[in-house]
Amino acid sequence: MWPNLGQVRALSPDGSLWGAGILVAPRTPNGAALHVLTCAHVVISATGGPPAGGLGELGELGELTVDFPGRNWSAAARPVPGGWAPPPPLGHVPPGTALAGSADLAVLALDPGHPLLPRDCGPLPLAPCGSPDGRRVSVIGYPRGAPAGLIATAVLTGGGGPCPDWLQLDALHTTGAVMEHGFSGAAVWDPDRGRVIGLVTAAHTDRTVKAAWMLPVEAAVRLWPPLAGAVGDQAVSDRPPDDRSVGPRRCTPPPPEYGGPEADVRQEPPRYLVDAVMEVGCITDDGTLYDLVLRYGRTARAALVGGTAGTARRSLVVRLVQDLCGGPAGLAPLVKSLEWREGDSVAIRKLRVATALWEVELLGEEEWDELFLLLDGVRIPDLHRRYSGFLHARRLPAAPGHCSEPWTVFLHAATLNARPGEALPCFQVLEQLLALGAEDAVRLRIVEWARRYDPHPPDQRTAPRPAADPPEPLPSRIPDVPDAPGIPGTPGTPDVWDPPDYLIIRIRPLLAPEQGRNALLSHWWRLHPEGQLRGTDRRIDLDHAESEVRSLIRQAESEWAYLKSDLAIEFVLPQGLLGMTVERWRKAPFQGVDGVLGEDHHVVLRSLERIDRRDLHGSWSRRWRDFTNGCAGRVHWFPQDGRRHLLSDPPPAVAVLSAPPDGARSEEGVHDQLNELAAALRAGVPVVLWDRRNGIDPAFRTALRSLLDSRDPRGLPGLVKSLRISSGDRDPEEYFVVGRHVALLWDDPNRMPVAPGTHPVPPPADREEGP
Repeated sequence: MWPNLGQVRALSPDGSLWGAGILVAPRTPNGAALHVLTCAHVVISATGGPPAGGLGELGELGELTVDFPGRNWSAAARPVPGGWAPPPPLGHVPPGTALAGSADLAVLALDPGHPLLPRDCGPLPLAPCGSPDGRRVSVIGYPRGAPAGLIATAVLTGGGGPCPDWLQLDALHTTGAVMEHGFSGAAVWDPDRGRVIGLVTAAHTDRTVKAAWMLPVEAAVRLWPPLAGAVGDQAVSDRPPDDRSVGPRRCTPPPPEYGGPEADVRQEPPRYLVDAVMEVGCITDDGTLYDLVLRYGRTARAALVGGTAGTARRSLVVRLVQDLCGGPAGLAPLVKSLEWREGDSVAIRKLRVATALWEVELLGEEEWDELFLLLDGVRIPDLHRRYSGFLHARRLPAAPGHCSEPWTVFLHAATLNARPGEALPCFQVLEQLLALGAEDAVRLRIVEWARRYDPHPPDQRTAPRPAADPPEPLPSRIPDVPDAPGIPGTPGTPDVWDPPDYLIIRIRPLLAPEQGRNALLSHWWRLHPEGQLRGTDRRIDLDHAESEVRSLIRQAESEWAYLKSDLAIEFVLPQGLLGMTVERWRKAPFQGVDGVLGEDHHVVLRSLERIDRRDLHGSWSRRWRDFTNGCAGRVHWFPQDGRRHLLSDPPPAVAVLSAPPDGARSEEGVHDQLNELAAALRAGVPVVLWDRRNGIDPAFRTALRSLLDSRDPRGLPGLVKSLRISSGDRDPEEYFVVGRHVALLWDDPNRMPVAPGTHPVPPPADREEGP
């Protein structure tokens, strides 16, 4: 589950928002009861002041309200005796002051009569944080202007701050959200482990520092021991049993006993697992073994560094396997490293099977072996990105870094639970993603294998009970953009932008210009469900192109005043005119207030040269088909990716230019300088983006890469429109730099200008309109 499904907002009785809280359900002698973990300073602020007995005592604290944003659920909550640690002093601290108990923690109990939680919501799973090792984490906070949540990413860097129990969080990027007011009490989510490892307690007051602090879970357990009953287990639910998810059980070590921060419970790996590692030939090489121990071992590394004399090879392997078995990624990183050195040997295949048998109770040895042999024929170059898209569509954290091979993807998916009435995620990913990377014969065998061993085949699945309320989308820094139902590699109906009502505007320079008339403006329109029609052409002055288009759009919107959908605007332009910032052109004003074309409409560019070159339409149509079916390759980035990637299989359908196409270069380019747009169009790439400014802006490309990695590119026009609307209210350094400067060429070969219709729209009588 995502953290937003188990994280609540903390509000005062008048509705003022003061922070967040984590929903937990520790098991006590009286059973499991819902509690909320938050910060003591959040409670103090929400209830109107410090406790009567001082910051270290509860005194007569009143009630506060917690809610799930937008889900029609709220409940009263009150601090629990014994679950209180006051906030540390943030100013001058006298020498020798003890601060270990000033960790800023408050445990709240929900009112016994609280309503049932919303569907799919429940307590979050907790796990000990461990050492701050630079891992990436995510936090959802509720700052001003984002009452439904804003995501910030950070890395764990070390201890420090106002309290010795706290750990420091440093912002991951120079752009994007930072933790500030409204993040206090929020869950610190480890996406690789799918667990909460702490809660945010404070942030640096200087926003340029981009540092914050968290209280790790193990410290919270020491402060409130009953919390140990909620650590290490799956989250529980207060819903009926038939509403819970089902799935295979992962064989992970039992939760540690929390006697202190150094507690470490380790489980002895089975002999067959160690034997399988020992059978790999390259493990007999001292250099290989020592490299693996130094990379992946914890206690094994200590044995090497300490110079333990006579340490046997098998003893080192046992320690190495033991260290990895307790980690979130399991043995997969070790197997991949050995496979890289050894190749696809019999010993490696046996080790994969042994790893699967140990980590997941789902299949037998023969079934795992048969599956892995089939998956050897799967080739998906950007598998990690596609699998992350599969998980994102199901509101799950991104795929761990080791999920880049078919067998590791299936193994990871086998640890996930299924929603009621659905197949297990591992069988879904097998049929909907992995099978697509195999040849036809192997693909059929993979699908047949999935149908044979799926415990819930399609003909035995029951439809899930409909939810009372629609699921709330994951909070995002990109506003008003719903998650796409389709993902790359998933068959079915993709969420491809295809506007029912559109206006195509073509501007072509005249070969024989006249005085004040040097271009020809043509337009086509379609109103669903009618066919496409063409309006009357007219000669215009390019210097007045914006006012001509403004008049045309006003006329069109007046004629079609009751459209059921927004009118999309597509500009068909030659490369020499792509520098016109048409998305920023103004619309006809109303009482002195202007509209912006790119904010009122989906505005995209199209290539006039490619439309005119019929010999390029074959490759263009094929790439568009791969794009809409989710079978295209990863995004092509100029200039890093070379010609080989542009022409690779699966073919990329989205390209990002390193500079705007200014039309100054010829088809072949100038000396040692590639015409990137021409190269992409000639290869058949249907979607091209670039920064309208000259030069390469690292912040723009970083933000654009993050957007393309996390969103389905088949909905880019809607996403870009949303970013354009939001960019006007954001600082240039923020994520919305993409919306401010991006140009989007979206070339759908199925939507081409056609011959003139029988009912052309007459040209507007006036060039400019008043308010």
